[in-house]
Amino acid sequence: MRTTMFFVFLAVSAVLLGGCKDDSTPTAPGAGSTTYTGVMAGGGVSGSISINIPTPKRAYPSVAEEGDTVAITGTLKINGGATITLTGYHIYLTDEIYLSGGGYSFFGFLDEGNISGTFNSPGGSGVFSAEAGGSGTVKTYCGTYQDNPPGTESGYFNMLINGTEIVVIVSPSSGEGTYWAQGTLTNGTEIAIYDPENPGFPVATGTLNTSNNTVSGTYIGVPGGTWSGAPCN
Repeated sequence: MRTTMFFVFLAVSAVLLGGCKDDSTPTAPGAGSTTYTGVMAGGGVSGSISINIPTPKRAYPSVAEEGDTVAITGTLKINGGATITLTGYHIYLTDEIYLSGGGYSFFGFLDEGNISGTFNSPGGSGVFSAEAGGSGTVKTYCGTYQDNPPGTESGYFNMLINGTEIVVIVSPSSGEGTYWAQGTLTNGTEIAIYDPENPGFPVATGTLNTSNNTVSGTYIGVPGGTWSGAPCN
């Protein structure tokens, strides 16, 4: 899929929680919280992630002005494998997110209802993206892609759908880098993924099959190929 040149390469940095701020005392949470649901891929692993961020006891902007943090939790589900509990914190001044557990460490930023960033795992590194909403609102699909012959490239093709908005994470089996792109869902079934440098040009299209809740389609390029996915588990 690298030959299609339609995914933006997101350089995966080796960010370790041990190098992050550790002198902040978490602020006591207030009433309520927000759940973020998304997908992750890279380092030979693929799955879904859920992050829960409590509302701080003190109201914004006083929280941000004082650099407060709030303890947060998460759940990482490796597709077809283990479920891992994550713990960490959210720094309100910078909207940084830190989570770790089971040999995985996540670093990202919260911005307008979206959390995105990088992770390290025992097998390598990758990227993740999550949108505000539970599993009933944000749908996650874990899948694969494959070049048409004579192409040989293949890898993970993970997708989240939140209303009409789509985020795709692609991780080649070759380990040469993780890619991401955005798209839209039209008429409840029609999927279009766009070239970030030319938002009006769809470089991958497909269908959400509402009868069996699967996704599939094709991508352009030389030689182009196919992709498909099912709900992450």
